[in-house]
Amino acid sequence: VTGVQTCALPILEATPEQLTALESRLGYAFAEPYLLQTALTHPSFRHEHPGMQTDNQRLEFLGDAVLGLLLAEQLFLERPNADEGALTVLRSRCANGTILAEIARELELDNLLRLGRGANSDGNRCRDSNLAAAIEAVLGAAWIDGGIEAARAIYARLFRDRAGVMQADDLWRDNPKGELQAHVQAAGPDLPVYTLIAAEGPDHARRYRVRVEAAGYSAVGEGTSKRDAEKAAARAWLAQQRQ
Repeated sequence: VTGVQTCALPILEATPEQLTALESRLGYAFAEPYLLQTALTHPSFRHEHPGMQTDNQRLEFLGDAVLGLLLAEQLFLERPNADEGALTVLRSRCANGTILAEIARELELDNLLRLGRGANSDGNRCRDSNLAAAIEAVLGAAWIDGGIEAARAIYARLFRDRAGVMQADDLWRDNPKGELQAHVQAAGPDLPVYTLIAAEGPDHARRYRVRVEAAGYSAVGEGTSKRDAEKAAARAWLAQQRQ
């Protein structure tokens, strides 16, 4: 299964020495270490320990917003020629689950994450989604502990270089619909309109044909799913404009 590796058994909590080592990797020392421990606590662990009041879900919610803010600030300042659509997609790429999980593994959060025994039994400790949630929760915990400057310190250590080196050429890779939308919105408020014009063949080998209309032009694409056909239509539309 993608994003799952062989992992250790559940831990009750990280030791003070482990938390100190993690803080060193983060580039920030928490005034309230319990916040960092909470950021490492999956809901399944709390459910198996009735006396526990909190897990990392609320901190994840906050950390997601904190990361979005700091990414937006960096991209806005460093890419003055990028429009809103490009900045939005670039921010999304910088904060996708795969990248967040990669950062979490570099920090060894997979060895510190507290999960219930049931959740841990199928490899959830190393699942991308759980690790991504944990790194966002760490950012949320830092914000609560030390405000925006604490979050900035961790962001600078973990994210700034990654966001800075992403090339514009990578921006729309595998996302022709996003590129088309950004292209159209740069000239006005209208959005591309996709219309299914055919669905042919048996259920196990159906082919879809979709037309996209935008900015007075149209193009048609085909694929084995409606989504793939829409992407093909968007690619065809963009190819026309580049001719």
